[in-house]
Amino acid sequence: SLERLVQSYRRSQLRQVVTEHILTNLSDSPFTCISAALDVLRTCTGGSHVPMALAALGISEEAIKCVVQAFGSDNEGAGDYTELATCCAELAEDLLDHALWRVFMAAGEDHRGVVAVAELERALLEDGGKRALASARQLAGSSVSSTGGGDLAGGVEPSRQGIDSGLGDIVRQIANGQLEISFEDLKAAIIHRQSA
Repeated sequence: SLERLVQSYRRSQLRQVVTEHILTNLSDSPFTCISAALDVLRTCTGGSHVPMALAALGISEEAIKCVVQAFGSDNEGAGDYTELATCCAELAEDLLDHALWRVFMAAGEDHRGVVAVAELERALLEDGGKRALASARQLAGSSVSSTGGGDLAGGVEPSRQGIDSGLGDIVRQIANGQLEISFEDLKAAIIHRQSA
């Protein structure tokens, strides 16, 4: 009936909003969403009471109520939350794909899905100082500190030389000695680093 179709659509929309909210709260960028999605997967398949396990991850009580409403089968929080894990994984991969596409376009990708390592580094540098180094760190899953200016986490402003040096190290680490890097190889490296 039409009423069931409307209810199904509303529940689907609620699931999408809840999934976005969960990933936003568990990650700080599209480059770290995979790690957040893996946390949700472990939570949903770990055999524990999922709402309590989500609270342990730092999800608010209000957000957990929305999760139960969208994915639970009753008001007590029971249900099969594998759909939540699936939705988080799919959204995380979509966000990562989009973020990498933007990086590749900025680096002058030539529609082969491959970019020169030097161009990748240049594109990240043109992004501007601290943001470029932070993006590269997220790409690499690294905590490489900038030389000559202190660490960003410590609140000390890095020098341009420190940014260039740290960024170059990170890009070369991702490229693993290659002159070019493919979209799929970069994506796989990011997923591997976050899965470890």
